[in-house]
Amino acid sequence: MFLSSVSQTIYKALTSFSNGASGMSDSEKMNALDFVINVLREHEKNLDILISKLEEIVSELPVAIREISETEKPKEEEKAPAPAPAAMICESKGERISKAPVKIICDDWGDFKEACRRAEIISFHQNETLSIKALQGNIIYEYREFIPIRVENMRCGISVRSQTFLDPLEVKRAIARELNLPENKIIKGEIQFSK
Repeated sequence: MFLSSVSQTIYKALTSFSNGASGMSDSEKMNALDFVINVLREHEKNLDILISKLEEIVSELPVAIREISETEKPKEEEKAPAPAPAAMICESKGERISKAPVKIICDDWGDFKEACRRAEIISFHQNETLSIKALQGNIIYEYREFIPIRVENMRCGISVRSQTFLDPLEVKRAIARELNLPENKIIKGEIQFSK
């Protein structure tokens, strides 16, 4: 409403100037011109304020877009490995069957190797048996093999000199070779779910 009356007043003043303004005194003409100039200055101030706010928003936009894209897209190292058999996605419902931690004990070395292709970390420890565990998502796969008394090769590819001694570096190298994983993903120790 205000802008409509302002624009009508400006229009009348400008029309009067262009038509010779015979009915207006010089002071009325100056007042009308001052009014137009003041309105234009006020609009300029408002535009300056709006432009500075817009520039501020635009300058923050790349940061906001980057933050949104980082929260929506998983990073390469955070991408989940392919679902394992115990954590398969139900085809009809599109939801996970199990989110609880699962422990699978493999009796066959070939099955263990196949299941651990994308393992996040491998651990091993020995007493009378060699226990190798692999963590993949919410699943711990475990393979156990009795350490023979005499000199021979185990099914998992490790050479045994005597039952009481398996060199941890040799075990690490053999597991890395057998599972085709880097040695820095293999540790001497235990993997367990917290209770």
